[in-house]
Amino acid sequence: MNKPTADPAETLAGLVLRPADMPQDQDTLWRFARDAHESFMGERFPSRDAWRAKLMTRWRAEPSGLWLLCEPDGRPTGALHFTTNQYKAPDGRGLAHVHELYVVEQRRGKGIGKALLAFALQRLRSLGFDEAQLHVFDANIAAIRLYERLGWTTALVRELAPGLRQRRMKTSL
Repeated sequence: MNKPTADPAETLAGLVLRPADMPQDQDTLWRFARDAHESFMGERFPSRDAWRAKLMTRWRAEPSGLWLLCEPDGRPTGALHFTTNQYKAPDGRGLAHVHELYVVEQRRGKGIGKALLAFALQRLRSLGFDEAQLHVFDANIAAIRLYERLGWTTALVRELAPGLRQRRMKTSL
């Protein structure tokens, strides 16, 4: 596998990682985010329209952290979104946060998620951050195992609704 670099034209495991183009890619990004969250939230999934509007606002607020992974023929196979100003530390500085990391089911287990995450952390490190965080549903065991193998630790666990728990995980950069 090729090591991810800050060059969006660089291929990742034979795939092309490029900045997402809004609004052209917004339907694909929404489908990925919806599919990932619905699988863990089930009937607790919020209003699709309200949640889509919230995601679109977040994606437009910091588009430099929005990336799409595509097959050589252009078919989307994964997505990544990280921000540097969505959350604030007690001293007011922005916190590096990985919001979305998605790989289509038929491409999972091949190191693509790991490479996408490495790309995000490299970008965040180059921006001067020394720590990153993310949120993951407790039911997403595969993702939690990946994050733990990569050195992420659980900083907080909270119950969002009966039977729906979310972890905040962090790592040093």
